[in-house]
Amino acid sequence: LLERFAGVRPRYATGPPPEAAAPHLVIGDAALAEAERLPPGCTAVDLAAWWHRETGLPMVFALWLLRAEVAEGEPEAAATLLRRLAAAREAGLADLEGLAARHADAAWPAPRLAAYWRRLTYRLGEAERAGLARFFALAAEVGAAPPAAAEAAARAVAP
Repeated sequence: LLERFAGVRPRYATGPPPEAAAPHLVIGDAALAEAERLPPGCTAVDLAAWWHRETGLPMVFALWLLRAEVAEGEPEAAATLLRRLAAAREAGLADLEGLAARHADAAWPAPRLAAYWRRLTYRLGEAERAGLARFFALAAEVGAAPPAAAEAAARAVAP
């Protein structure tokens, strides 16, 4: 996003966030927590909203992957895995409040956690596959992903 849409060529490194207010990317639970305690003058950017503004497509932050050769070599096992993942998704969606109650903490009380989870999309539909394909195509343009990744994302199958 930075390279393609903001014209910034960042230096990438992994590790804990810097102590000073240097620009950095934080993902997952740490990002949600850090966004609430930003130092004065700092701004958090919602990557999904930025991506959608620039592309009109949803951003996919996580998905389960199975290599094609494994799925083709063991189709029954792959089908079983897809069914189990779909069943786990449905069970979780049917009990978001219960899950939230079990995983809540001081920063994320159960009602807030359940509301956050309700805003997420748990299916990989046509728009999500298009978003993945566009993401990997742009990543390939800047050398961050192989060109074949965009093609694979467009062919993704979802339960």
